Amino acid sequence: RVLFRSYEVEDIEDARKWFEDLGKRILGPTRIGAHGTPIFFLHPKDMMGQLTEIMESPKAKDGESAAH
Repeated sequence: RVLFRSYEVEDIEDARKWFEDLGKRILGPTRIGAHGTPIFFLHPKDMMGQLTEIMESPKAKDGESAAH
C-alpha cells in the first residue's frame, strides 16, 4: 500500500535542489501538473513509504503566490 502526500513550495527548482542535496531520489523530470504548475515526485522509499508530490504554488496574476 502506497500513501500519497502533496506539498506546495514557492520555488520548484530550489525545492528540487534541496531534496537532491539531501540524497532523495526524484522520480523523473520536473513537469507541469494538473493545476498547471511545475511538479516533481519523490521516491516512497526515501519518504517513509509515501509517494510525495512537490508542487510549485500557483501564482496570482500579479506574480505573487495565490496562497498569500
